[in-house]
Amino acid sequence: MSVYISPNLTKKKTDYKPSDKITIYLNYYFQGKKLRIPSEVTVLFKDWDKNWKQGRKSDPILKTDQNHVSKNILLKQKLSEVNQIIDRIKLNSQIPVIELVKNNLKNFKKEEVKKTFENLDLIFLLNEYCDYIENEITLRKGYKKSIFTSIKRINEFTQYYNKTLNYNVLVSNIDEEYQKSFLKFYSDKGDQPSTIRKRLKSLVSFVNWCSKQGYTNHKISVIPFNHNFEKEVVYLTREEVLQLYQFEEFNFLNKNHKKHTNEFFYDELKNGKTNTYTNLEVYRDILVFGCGVGCRFGDLISLRLDNYQFSEDRSKGYFVFRMEKSRTGKQVKVPINRLTFEIWKKYSKNKKRTDYIFPRSSSGNLPTNQKMNKQIKEIGKIVGLNRLVSKPKFNVEGKIINESDTRVPIHSVLSSHIMRRTFIREGIENKIPTHVMMSMSGHSTERVYHQYFSTTSSELDEEGRKLFSLKLNQKKDKKFNNQDSLENRLLELKSLFEKGLIPEEIYLNKVSRLV
Repeated sequence: MSVYISPNLTKKKTDYKPSDKITIYLNYYFQGKKLRIPSEVTVLFKDWDKNWKQGRKSDPILKTDQNHVSKNILLKQKLSEVNQIIDRIKLNSQIPVIELVKNNLKNFKKEEVKKTFENLDLIFLLNEYCDYIENEITLRKGYKKSIFTSIKRINEFTQYYNKTLNYNVLVSNIDEEYQKSFLKFYSDKGDQPSTIRKRLKSLVSFVNWCSKQGYTNHKISVIPFNHNFEKEVVYLTREEVLQLYQFEEFNFLNKNHKKHTNEFFYDELKNGKTNTYTNLEVYRDILVFGCGVGCRFGDLISLRLDNYQFSEDRSKGYFVFRMEKSRTGKQVKVPINRLTFEIWKKYSKNKKRTDYIFPRSSSGNLPTNQKMNKQIKEIGKIVGLNRLVSKPKFNVEGKIINESDTRVPIHSVLSSHIMRRTFIREGIENKIPTHVMMSMSGHSTERVYHQYFSTTSSELDEEGRKLFSLKLNQKKDKKFNNQDSLENRLLELKSLFEKGLIPEEIYLNKVSRLV
């Protein structure tokens, strides 16, 4: 039982001229019988790929046909239609015999596909879009992965929407109602408004792609709804980073490491020997290292020994690398600190400068972000990172979902992205200028940079108490102004004396006169 696309040849292939027109059919085979289904697509004999089934190409009509894109899409659309009918027959616990498929083709509920791209099935075009993204060499791997996730969710919702409306949605059917239904569908599943909006932006990009390809003149924009809600940005304190760094119980060289893990990473050295580390040891070191460098996990795990570079006078060291997610291949330079240097030194002994800093697993793979996120939660629990933090979830109305703002131990919410937030918070605590921090973190705009930190309680306490420092019931009259002026003059004299700008004798004399 199968469906094939093939030309309707009425004579031997050798008798056809390159300019001869042939009609393309779909042939359904079942129990020795064949159903011929016309596709209404015609093509010159020279433009039909005779070996397309054996090759890797997914399109039977060659690019030498001026309308090869539209014709290939229409063929795949027809193939999809026939397969849907076969699947529906099976779902009804029936056998898809030739006669039954033929009758269902005649009575198929969906509108007959017109020769306009706007009437092509939405799910079908979503699959075409994924093929385009997969083969687009200008897009980053991580960006492609993000798009595929969004398209998967759009596909999931569209199938649900099709069943609800009892017809197949077209590109031209994507309107405000579709988006509102999409929003409600995933809100009910507990997805965050910011995530839903990201997927709707991918939907807009998809429709724009359809327009560029000539499939539609339809245009959409994301419907407005609340998606940005104020949250506390979770980060590790300096004390917590040191607590992680100084914990050695699950290190391979510690005899107690088997209490925590039996998984290992290995470093092949220049001298033929191998260094062994536990998985928890490596993930811990990656976490601490990342807090000191501030890059994303993908950039960090790709660092090689040679990314550690000296200044011209060799008095300072820097980690220099190009950001994976930067469209311009932006280069970032971060000064090395005590923690990052010690970790680099630990993993760099007897290795080539082209080797990765961090070792590989027993299967020869570098650490993955998925495993990193899982393991550092366990690491945080073992080490005792129990500071309570809040990570609330909101619905589109801005209300907290199921008391999700209840505080939890920080180890339970650790992920690789906390490295970047910790790095930026450490910079703020040390009053490093914004433009310098953005240079080291690789941010191009302050709008995105500001999403990596929030105002802390200590900042509120320290700075907020400066407001209205006078008692509110105390009138600031002439007498009070004179007192305020006297205090300022005394402070000014004290500052000049402490800096050595006036001698002690003059300082004491002026103070006595003022007092």
